[in-house]
Amino acid sequence: MPRKRRRRPETSPSPPQSSDWRWWTFPVFFAFVVGLLLGILVAFSPLAFIIFYVSLFAVVFGAVHLITRRIVRWRQQAQGRELPGRGIPSGKRPS
Repeated sequence: MPRKRRRRPETSPSPPQSSDWRWWTFPVFFAFVVGLLLGILVAFSPLAFIIFYVSLFAVVFGAVHLITRRIVRWRQQAQGRELPGRGIPSGKRPS
């Protein structure tokens, strides 16, 4: 004889949790200026050259920021220092 399915008590759906949107952070800035640069390359206008140079500067700044952060993290790991933001010494990782 098959078993009967148990019914879960019906509950009302919980209200959606509010997200913590962090719009003024580096990844959002970098995505914006890359999109701006690509948009300017597609559509030319009289102000296109000014906007192009501003967005090009911002993209280069963002790329340099990414590269230097990666180099700093790599050097800290090589020296055996604590990894930033994790609170775990690099030689003593839990398995």
